[in-house]
Amino acid sequence: MADKQTWDEIKKLYPDEWVILVDYSLDDNEDVTAGTVLAHSPQKADLRPALADPEDAAILYTGPARPLSGVMVRFGNETV
Repeated sequence: MADKQTWDEIKKLYPDEWVILVDYSLDDNEDVTAGTVLAHSPQKADLRPALADPEDAAILYTGPARPLSGVMVRFGNETV
């Protein structure tokens, strides 16, 4: 398994890809600051087999934030 890297290093190594991180670190805002890359792929679906092994893993996208589409959020009786 690879060494633990900072989030900035991971984004540079795997631009615009989905990554599975294990042994990850969080800051006070619960944002990932570092981790060990278990698997990576441009397609999120390709990572499903790798998810069978780790007990605790984070799946993150290294590229720009993608807008949500087709998602409905419900707050009490109000839907947005």
